[in-house]
Amino acid sequence: MDRTQGASKENHGVIVLQHAESENLGTIEDVLKTGGVTFDYVRAFEGQPIPYAVGESSGLIIMGGPWAYMRRIDSLFYAEK
Repeated sequence: MDRTQGASKENHGVIVLQHAESENLGTIEDVLKTGGVTFDYVRAFEGQPIPYAVGESSGLIIMGGPWAYMRRIDSLFYAEK
């Protein structure tokens, strides 16, 4: 897990569940750092265990992962009527 630097002691941090190496916080990371919010990456794609609960953390961010090129969006979200 990676821990950012410089957050206040009142901050309990945020857990970031990362499913794929290519999916990261991007600009959200900048906002968290500016606000002094720490975060820990849980890298599921590396086999790191996914936490059962957030515990003392202030929140949870769940990152997406890449879609298979053959998967159609309408098959996931829209049912034909």
